[in-house]
Amino acid sequence: MTAHRALCLVFLSACLGAAPRIGLASGPARPLTICELFKNLRRYNGRVITISGPMIKHLGRVIGQLDCPHPFVTNGYTWPSMIMLDTTVASEIYGAPAAFSTDQDSMHALDLAILAATKGATVWVTVTGELRLKKHYHSVHTNYGILGDGYGHLGASPALLLIRKVDNVETRGSPNPPTAPSLLQPADR
Repeated sequence: MTAHRALCLVFLSACLGAAPRIGLASGPARPLTICELFKNLRRYNGRVITISGPMIKHLGRVIGQLDCPHPFVTNGYTWPSMIMLDTTVASEIYGAPAAFSTDQDSMHALDLAILAATKGATVWVTVTGELRLKKHYHSVHTNYGILGDGYGHLGASPALLLIRKVDNVETRGSPNPPTAPSLLQPADR
């Protein structure tokens, strides 16, 4: 063996020895709640994450919590703590194509749970996907108040999660299920 090859082997073994070990027993990380995510939303932009929370009724595929202590604020506009969920089929609409495809069977299970939920029930979901934020946010002044230019219905969601897989869907009875928040901020008059 030449000195060059020996040096390469020593270097390679040192690199491999310094690499973090991944144990078989280490499962997926605990999902983030919406409030944990909103504590530092920009930090997760472009990353694949797992989040868990209630679906917001009457807004389609939107997950959120309306009482988070750390709001996402851009240019004086305070966004509702909610995230639009979408499949990777239309990912190019939201920037670059996703590096994965949505698990359609898990999406089907979510859609069925949303349709089957009774009036007093809330659908809770745990979902993994790529979080996307806009590069620039603007607010739009209307006669009815101020609207954001985010994702989903009325541009109300400041973030989008391109779904890789819906990990868990659970329907819970609730006397006060979350409903669509007021998406308008009072207009400056």
